[in-house]
Amino acid sequence: MMTRKEAEAIYYQGKEAVIAKLLEFDARLTKLEEMLGLNSKNSSKPPSTDDPFKEKESNKEKPKK
Repeated sequence: MMTRKEAEAIYYQGKEAVIAKLLEFDARLTKLEEMLGLNSKNSSKPPSTDDPFKEKESNKEKPKK
């Protein structure tokens, strides 16, 4: 986690330093968001790594009465 003092140091380095750090954080966030969406159905991860508390999506329609 970045401290306020570290953030201020980047700010005082100027516009380009701030933009570079924002782009770095954006790339990291994008990668983490992609990793959150991975499960055994859309990656090579084994089923045992799937979240047991997350509802499973069902492609089957519920039978009509």
